[in-house]
Amino acid sequence: MQHFSTSNLATAIADNMVAQRFGTDRGIHTFAAYLDFIDLRATAHLNPASARRVIAAAGAQRRKARLSLEDGTTAMLALPMNDAHTGKTVWAEIDLATWLNLIEMGADGAWFYTHKHPEQRAGQVRTNAPLRTQTTNKNVTVARLIVNAKAGQQARTVDRNPLNLRAGNVFLSGNPETAEGRVGRAKTDSAAFLRGQTALRQTLAGRGLGFANDEAQ
Repeated sequence: MQHFSTSNLATAIADNMVAQRFGTDRGIHTFAAYLDFIDLRATAHLNPASARRVIAAAGAQRRKARLSLEDGTTAMLALPMNDAHTGKTVWAEIDLATWLNLIEMGADGAWFYTHKHPEQRAGQVRTNAPLRTQTTNKNVTVARLIVNAKAGQQARTVDRNPLNLRAGNVFLSGNPETAEGRVGRAKTDSAAFLRGQTALRQTLAGRGLGFANDEAQ
């Protein structure tokens, strides 16, 4: 695949995509304005101090993202994360259209790269669920959200690179509600769970809530 570095053209395409999706209903016409909107929506239920902490974590991560073009036409977003296994910065790559879908679904917490077991070489890109202190499921795997994996299904990548989150690189494995899926511990409809937590958060807008120190991560 041919890549082009971040450019005015990539930003212009991102702005146009945002304007087409959100310009009429929300009056948002640029990618930068959309980032501001995400911050406000994700913190509307919090007190000012807690809101600042969220924006300093998830919001700051989004503003470090790199926009680029792939094959000259497709807007891509690369999001930086720390690999706790190596201590190095790694970048998740995802097509911008898919990323917008995930953000609208509620995947607007900080994204992070983690390993289930220390000996595993490959990890997973995950994001914290809204109001995660109120649920046993604290976070979700981004790849599962991309393919709308149900209980009993797993999300895998064609090239076995968990950082390559292009929609065309992620596929479903396993059957819903089968023993095959349960062996892999895929017991949750991740998208439905995330949407539910996001809807609950919206009902709390204006409450001025606070949270524990790790909630903003």
